[in-house]
Amino acid sequence: MRYGPAEQLLGLLLELGAAHAGLSVADIMERFGVSRRTAERMLAAAGRLLPLEELDAWEDRRKRWRIKRLPPVLSALAVDELAALQLAATGFDRDGLSGQATALRTLETKLRAALAASEASRLAPDLEALTEAEGFALRPGPRQQISPVVFDTLRYAVKARRKVRIDYRYRGSGRTGYQTVHPYGFLYGSRHYLVAFSEAPRAQDVRMFVIINIVAATLLDDRFVPRADFSLKAFAERSFGVFQESPVRVAWKFSPRAAPDARTYVFHPNQTITDLSDGAVLVEFTAGGLREMCWHLFTWGGEVEIVRPKRLSAMMREELARHGLNL
Repeated sequence: MRYGPAEQLLGLLLELGAAHAGLSVADIMERFGVSRRTAERMLAAAGRLLPLEELDAWEDRRKRWRIKRLPPVLSALAVDELAALQLAATGFDRDGLSGQATALRTLETKLRAALAASEASRLAPDLEALTEAEGFALRPGPRQQISPVVFDTLRYAVKARRKVRIDYRYRGSGRTGYQTVHPYGFLYGSRHYLVAFSEAPRAQDVRMFVIINIVAATLLDDRFVPRADFSLKAFAERSFGVFQESPVRVAWKFSPRAAPDARTYVFHPNQTITDLSDGAVLVEFTAGGLREMCWHLFTWGGEVEIVRPKRLSAMMREELARHGLNL
């Protein structure tokens, strides 16, 4: 995300106040998406406004700075910050993630408790009005019912690196089997998945398990060491959605009429968008999950052309024919 100079500086002051271990120039470059020279200028500007404490270099030998105590005017809570916590908690509830919702509401309660009575009274009416105006809590639609006991067990296992025995209901057969897994993390979407290494003899690899199909989860005493070559971020980015398959080079051409909307989308983290001479845009990225790409492309109607791969075009024709439509 790009910020104006004033917003960048204010953001940096807040970050320096919150970073007990300090921030290096490299940290500032990463968090604000700026060059090294800009990061150094931002740090110098922050130092002119508030005294910075320079910390001893860590093992990487990078200098780090922090602000010991922010002035009250900077550390004061804003109504939209509290509203964001409330709305995020409501969103977690709607998606069946009650554990995260509870954690956010506990954080909000702690922040409210730290407010002076006069400040809390001032914020209350605006907070109620803002959360009502967002309408987020009232958004309709289906949601998954996830067992809080199962999910809390899995979350703890991810943090503690403990093995878990899961009783899993297989969608195809409806039968329930069990296996021991090493939970690595979660992927959230229209369905929520546990990403874990399976010790099952036929697997012995990282797999995805639909969380609502996990009937029971039993925490085991044994710990596990995550695979050194595995990255949850890289695993997720291999696919357009959550279906994992070999990545391919993808190119979609959006019509001049759809181009303004297409530019506002992040279809994939590694995408590139090229403006064409006729007003259309070409979106390119590398990922698997062709079936989910078809489902998404349906929403664009005839405003998008599949340039490649040919396999995706053929799959799209099959899906359209199945629904009695033509490409």
